[in-house]
Amino acid sequence: MQKFIDYASKCLPDAIHELSDLCAIPSVSGETHSLQAAAERVAGSLEEIGLAVRVESAGGPPVVLAAHLV
Repeated sequence: MQKFIDYASKCLPDAIHELSDLCAIPSVSGETHSLQAAAERVAGSLEEIGLAVRVESAGGPPVVLAAHLV
């Protein structure tokens, strides 16, 4: 359990910073440009941790798809 607590304590400041950055992007459902920026930010974060990511949109809000390829 201590290993988990140490790991969480070490990673928490970065996680809070990343979440704060994401929350700062205006992402109102009626503003497609804002939603696209938020989706791209999420996609970038997922790519950084090694996931295969793509952002799709079929005329509506963007959707972030991610997969861990083995």
